Amino acid sequence: MKLILLLSFLFSHFCFAIEWKNIDPKKDILIIRHALAPGTGDPDNFKLNDCSTQRNLNLEGKKQARKLGKHIKSNYAGKTLLLTSQWCRCRETANLMDMGTAQDFPKINSFFRQWEKEKTQMRSFKQWLKNYDGNKLPVMITHQVVMTALTGAFPNSGEIFWVRNEKGSFVLKGRERI
Repeated sequence: MKLILLLSFLFSHFCFAIEWKNIDPKKDILIIRHALAPGTGDPDNFKLNDCSTQRNLNLEGKKQARKLGKHIKSNYAGKTLLLTSQWCRCRETANLMDMGTAQDFPKINSFFRQWEKEKTQMRSFKQWLKNYDGNKLPVMITHQVVMTALTGAFPNSGEIFWVRNEKGSFVLKGRERI
């Protein structure tokens, strides 16, 4: 187990940068951990539709979200499909990225305090990814637990993962921290 954790840590720090010119919306997604919202998890009084009960972006996180949008738009000229977790920090990240209207996508909601949901939720999310055949690149704003469950790598706040569907396996091809 220690070897797996060590290899995961090393891989997560030495992965290649995103090769923007090689992104294929038929096979790839950009999955992003929400911008900086200090803390871990959510308060005990968490309510999904009440932002006052959640961790929210601080000023640095808001700047980071704007930089994320500018960075993606300056590197990828194709059409995108902006999807977000229903958590306020993810919605705010998506809105501040200024890449169009974000759609709520519950398949990428956090399960940090509800680990029993991980298996079913990730199975559903992976099935959606396998079946997606649109011409827009999915850009998804989500949480560390979802990104780690999909790729095995641990993202920082505001970090972009470029993930490719390779015959039903989801491979981390590159990553960039903003």
